[in-house]
Amino acid sequence: MRMAALAVFTVAALNAMTYCVTVTGLGGEPDYEQRFSNWAKEFDKTVKGGGSELKSETLTGAGATKAQLRETLERIGRE
Repeated sequence: MRMAALAVFTVAALNAMTYCVTVTGLGGEPDYEQRFSNWAKEFDKTVKGGGSELKSETLTGAGATKAQLRETLERIGRE
């Protein structure tokens, strides 16, 4: 059985926007890729539904590379 890996990074600073970055990896098979993507989207909805002014990013499947995560975190850091 394949297990989903879900990592959540929250970046916050004083007087700054709070971000949530959700990352899911490759599923190995189309069914698992779809499941992982759906879980990430549901998690994103839950996070945004908290009523806070939270910005979020979701990286899934082939877009969830180390380089893409680094680029996303660097962009958030600049914002």
